[in-house]
Amino acid sequence: MFREFLKRQSHVFHIQLWPDRIKISEMNTSRFVEDAPLIALEVKDAKTIVKDIGQSAELLGVLDNVTVVNPFFGDGYVLSDIDGGVAVINHHLRLLIKELPGKIFSHLIIFQPMLAAEKGLSIECEDTSELLSKKCAARNVIIMEPDEYIDLQGSEEPG
Repeated sequence: MFREFLKRQSHVFHIQLWPDRIKISEMNTSRFVEDAPLIALEVKDAKTIVKDIGQSAELLGVLDNVTVVNPFFGDGYVLSDIDGGVAVINHHLRLLIKELPGKIFSHLIIFQPMLAAEKGLSIECEDTSELLSKKCAARNVIIMEPDEYIDLQGSEEPG
């Protein structure tokens, strides 16, 4: 019974990553956002400024001082640029959360790269799950393998 209460009081987000696409679904409502995993960065006075995120960021690549990057699936890692990847994830989470009813507890994240990367998840030395949890303000982050299947309907336990 308490697990059911907790389930209703926090969002559960499933983040799926492909080299050319990111999809974030809220598991309790089936609402989702999907876009290109791109970020447009401008360096101005030795500071890096995020100009845009998603497919529309690609249009800014023609500007002299703007660089458009995909922070995922580069250099042999799923998260080749942690800060850029977190910015893309948080941007899409905010877009989705605006459409959803408020919840009491921090959200949970299921992070699933849909393709394996040659060198692994990220270049960071620390636990990627803990790092994403901190940077995405999540209570917990579960990392799934590309070929894992998630079945939330069949995993219910009796109250």
